[in-house]
Amino acid sequence: MIKRMGRKGLLLALALATLIGVLWTGGAGNTALAGKPGVFLNGSTYFLLDKAVYYAGSDTGSLHFSIQLVNGSSSAVDFNNYGVRVTNAAGSSYSATLTEQTSARVQPGATQTYSYTADIPSSETIDKMSITFFAWNMNAASYMDDLGSLALSEVLQPVSAGGKAARLNLKDFDSTLSDDTYVSIQLSRSYKALANGTWSLYTDVLLKNEGSASIKVPASLLFRYKDENDVSYMASAAYTSDQTILPGRQALIVVQASVGGSGDTDRYKLDFVKTATAAAASPSPSGAAGATGQTSAGSGSSNTDYILLGSIDLQGSMIRANVGDPVLYSSKDADALTMETDSVTYQTKSDGVHIDAAFVFTNNSKSVLPVPGIAGSFQLGQSTYLLPAAESATHPAFLSPGESTTYHFTATYPQGIDPGSVQLVVMEKRATTPVVNTPIQITKLPAGNAGGTVVDPASGIATSVGKLGLAARNSYRLSTDGTDDVIMTEIQVTNLESHLVALPAAASLYGGHSIGDFDAGGKAIRLQTSPYLNPGQSTILYVYTNVPFNTTVDQAIVYLGDGTYNSASSSWSAKTEWAELPVTLGTTAFGQANGNEWFIADAGRQSTGKVVDSQVYDTGTQKLVAVRVLQTNKEVRSASIIPYTGYAATADGSVFALSATDDSTVKSCRDCGALTTLWTKLPSGMTPDQMQFMFGQKIDGQAFASPQQYLYLPAAAPTYSVSNVQLYPYTISVNNAKIASTVANNKQAFTITFDYNQSKSADIAGAAKNRGLQFELVDVTGKSINKWDTVYPLEKTGSVNPLTIGSNTLTTMQTIEISDLNNLLQYSRYLKVYESFEGATRLIGTLDLSFN
Repeated sequence: MIKRMGRKGLLLALALATLIGVLWTGGAGNTALAGKPGVFLNGSTYFLLDKAVYYAGSDTGSLHFSIQLVNGSSSAVDFNNYGVRVTNAAGSSYSATLTEQTSARVQPGATQTYSYTADIPSSETIDKMSITFFAWNMNAASYMDDLGSLALSEVLQPVSAGGKAARLNLKDFDSTLSDDTYVSIQLSRSYKALANGTWSLYTDVLLKNEGSASIKVPASLLFRYKDENDVSYMASAAYTSDQTILPGRQALIVVQASVGGSGDTDRYKLDFVKTATAAAASPSPSGAAGATGQTSAGSGSSNTDYILLGSIDLQGSMIRANVGDPVLYSSKDADALTMETDSVTYQTKSDGVHIDAAFVFTNNSKSVLPVPGIAGSFQLGQSTYLLPAAESATHPAFLSPGESTTYHFTATYPQGIDPGSVQLVVMEKRATTPVVNTPIQITKLPAGNAGGTVVDPASGIATSVGKLGLAARNSYRLSTDGTDDVIMTEIQVTNLESHLVALPAAASLYGGHSIGDFDAGGKAIRLQTSPYLNPGQSTILYVYTNVPFNTTVDQAIVYLGDGTYNSASSSWSAKTEWAELPVTLGTTAFGQANGNEWFIADAGRQSTGKVVDSQVYDTGTQKLVAVRVLQTNKEVRSASIIPYTGYAATADGSVFALSATDDSTVKSCRDCGALTTLWTKLPSGMTPDQMQFMFGQKIDGQAFASPQQYLYLPAAAPTYSVSNVQLYPYTISVNNAKIASTVANNKQAFTITFDYNQSKSADIAGAAKNRGLQFELVDVTGKSINKWDTVYPLEKTGSVNPLTIGSNTLTTMQTIEISDLNNLLQYSRYLKVYESFEGATRLIGTLDLSFN
């Protein structure tokens, strides 16, 4: 019998081959059986190269090949006297190892097959290599006499179109298995999809049982992703189609791990590893099969050693289809459905952009195929924003050949999202307990019709920083409380180069508007913190101009470029104008914020926004009107809270600038919320009826972008109770209010007590800023007996504590402080509860106050 390790001479020769790396090759083989090239021992006995498969790894690939010894002589041949190695065109060789126990003696007239495996660096060109046959010669310097070589290209079989796979011996993971428990793991495709607020990487692989017995995937076979920075992420099998895999059959395995970051990179490797044992703790060359290493930051298990036994480079496997591109459904079977996002339609309405994506399964095979259960969602490629899609139609369980079924995934985007940055994610509901959803198709949606003017959308325009695509996306007019209005144009800038470009520094951008024959000048602003744009990446530059408020402007020319600005002389030099774009001012750029969410799409500022509260407060004879905006950070990391600004406009044309609680220097964590309050004081006697709040992310001074329009809605009237009152995001209750007679400083006094409760629906930054509670005691006529100056904050502010959850006591009132003691004692009295904001108050409820 031939053994996998061979004899002592074989070990010594293989060690020499590994150390010196360069051995010689023999002459070309002669023609043998059926015209196949062969290496002859004599006229009737020869070697044939039977078949070969190469599984490309990320660093080292695995070559599997078989040879045949054809014995046409009259005596037996002992294969122990011969060997093989893999040789490249330069003469360098790699040792090969037998993979199974087979008879070494080949009887006369018989043919015997021997199977080998060899580790080949990924840098080698496999179809330029050959198998060299040799005879052992203990008297030769190399212990080998070369007999000849056969080219691998003659028998090399393709693994798949992608050619990315690995071959493992499961015995390395489970010692109870036989020596020939080999499996091939074929890469199908990979996806990056949002799951539970973070980016997850999914990979479909097909595991084929190449052995002679049924197998189960050992629990000790572990999966690990590594990114381009060598950071590791331990993964798991989210789904396995078959628990038991028959010989020659394959199973679909979906590997999954949370990898964070954004959804725009595919530079990962999928490693197949096992936990290191004490016996395997000896060091191995980095990158070689059997190498050990600790997981890096990001894996969640940084102190565990693993042994690497195989790897597949995933680059190029993350295919995001375009609309109209057919893609085969990942299946373990030969026949599979075809998937395609057939069409996408957009409708812009007041509440956002309505989308309908038609997704089709088609059976192009000759067999009846099952239809998987699926669900859809829309994800934004470089943020954590995920929007579930609705689909309620009934679909067949099976499709006959030639049949198809169509799904209509619908959703409404918040205003501000460019549809071209959105992807449709179709998930399959796997038949597991509990149900697991894994992606089967991701489609990049086409850009919507944003309107405006585009410069050279295909070839771009040459600028000082590279070739850029420029599009005037929105132009609109903003009012101010001064003598000027603001003309604002949003210009989308896209990097059309194949490499990174750096936009000019903020101080070097110049822009403005020409109105008729008048150059009104202006200013260009870049909100994106980083100046860099990746190939194909876009950002928005904002160009605004001040014009007298009584100037009529319907159309203008916006220009943009770069140069050198002299602040001392307020002049530009070395200007290079990139483009002049005709624009038409409109009001459709203003989103309708009443009941609708919007989206800030600027890189570094990506967030959602919505109005969650609007109130009127009293301050003397004036009204203070406030609108509260909740923003949620949708960046893949922490980001600064976006500053908002704007103005309030009344029906008579009056304009009042808005103040804001500014927390823009505070960082907001990923998917965390922050509350900004916009407010203004109205002149005495004016009410906020039909008042419009116009606001957006602050650009500069009174200029703002991503504009929203909100019609102030009056709040509910206060009630004669303070039970579960909403002070967003807080809910408060004040009850069991009592008044009691007491003695203070040897004088009669009164003390008021009550029970207080407060809860918070979410931990939101800035929610309590300049807000609190105040109390007032009034008699039966409504006359104020005492109004306490203390404002109790909703959360601790400096040294000032909020009310205690439970019993509270207000400051004692002495009798001499009460102007009409008889009314207090003889008739009903009430405790009024106010919300305080910026020194103004609003009544939120009134409580009966009985003597204790």
